[in-house]
Amino acid sequence: MPITTRFYFLSKVRYTKQLNDGTFKRVSEKILLTASTYGEAEELTYKYFDFVRGEFSLQDLKRVNFEDIIYGPVDEESVNDSIFVLAKVNMLLNNFDSPKQKTVTYKYLLRVAEFGNYEELLKEFLENTGQEYEIDSVSIYPIVDIYDNLNSEIREEDEEDDYQSDNTEEFYAFEETNSESVANENQESEA
Repeated sequence: MPITTRFYFLSKVRYTKQLNDGTFKRVSEKILLTASTYGEAEELTYKYFDFVRGEFSLQDLKRVNFEDIIYGPVDEESVNDSIFVLAKVNMLLNNFDSPKQKTVTYKYLLRVAEFGNYEELLKEFLENTGQEYEIDSVSIYPIVDIYDNLNSEIREEDEEDDYQSDNTEEFYAFEETNSESVANENQESEA
């Protein structure tokens, strides 16, 4: 399996959405995608919104940088109501050439059930890095979902590999059975 570099893309679409009360409304929504190229990100956007019937337009597609995406515990019932929080964190790194510490800013995206849950999740994650840090800013990130196509591709490839290995075993079992019956027929015809 070739190694492919994945990037995060923010996709903004506009479409007509049917609300719970049965009325229709034009809405703009953003999703975060993992893809290798802009073309793949555009294709994944259309794949994600394939349920839309009627007018649909891709308004914007841009690459965004996150150091990591941290998933907090979210109940299955409230997974659609979860929110995304963008945290900018300054990591304080020791500089061996001078006594000053070097500051590097990283952006983390957190998925939490409620806004107040981000702090504990982020601190737990950052303490595992072993670096000193300062949380610079925290804000709600306006996306509705993350479409991580990489994990679904890996699952599909694993299923294909299983299918091929099952077929291969069946083929060799058939060949052994078939060759034995041919050998038996040859022995009978010689006798």
